[in-house]
Amino acid sequence: PLSIITIPSTVENKTVTRIGSYSFYDCDTLKTINLPDSIEAISTYAFEKCDNLETVNLPANLKTIGYCAFQGCYNLKNITIPDSVTSIGAWAFSDCNVLTTIDIPSSVKSIDIFAFMNCSELNSLIIPPSLIKRGGSSHIEFLIKLYKSSSPSICSSISFKSFASNSFNTVFICGSISIEFAKA
Repeated sequence: PLSIITIPSTVENKTVTRIGSYSFYDCDTLKTINLPDSIEAISTYAFEKCDNLETVNLPANLKTIGYCAFQGCYNLKNITIPDSVTSIGAWAFSDCNVLTTIDIPSSVKSIDIFAFMNCSELNSLIIPPSLIKRGGSSHIEFLIKLYKSSSPSICSSISFKSFASNSFNTVFICGSISIEFAKA
């Protein structure tokens, strides 16, 4: 069974820049994915329901993590989002039950709704001031700590529907921002 995948940077003299939609959907024996730095996008559902996936090395030039890209990767333990990423799609990491910490780099400008929903072990999230778009608003089920940095933020407001149904212990938000809560 397929448990480790290493994607080459070129195939038939063509640079591999994208992991296509549904490429490894429901590949339940997959445990480790190694992606080359040539990858700029991980498309929708690319690794959804890879139940046993534990390790993904996201490439240094990755810009976009698509809709549901890693949804339902129940055993994904660690994810380091590289400084090149600018957008994280809706439900991208939802139901990744064993993720504990996510540090979102300052390059990220957009995180769509429910991106980290039902990440039940997620207890620390660091959001940079560069985050200028968030999808929706939320029922917050976790304690939020605000960390105000000395540098001014370009962020005017943020809402947390992307992180609904999580039990965070700590969320650090750098910069001066307001948090928008929706009414149920």
